[in-house]
Amino acid sequence: MTKDTLSALGFIVLFFGGGILFATVLDKVMDWNLLATSTMFIALFLTTLFFAMRGEHSS
Repeated sequence: MTKDTLSALGFIVLFFGGGILFATVLDKVMDWNLLATSTMFIALFLTTLFFAMRGEHSS
């Protein structure tokens, strides 16, 4: 386990924790569909992860 791996795992946990919390708040406040909001966060995360991986490999 390198420091980079640990920071990436920490980012994943923070992102999902924050995403779920934010989605729950939005669901309560704006009556949004929780599943749709969560899916949006996961898609955003996967896109971020994809670009982060590409950036690491190119350098």
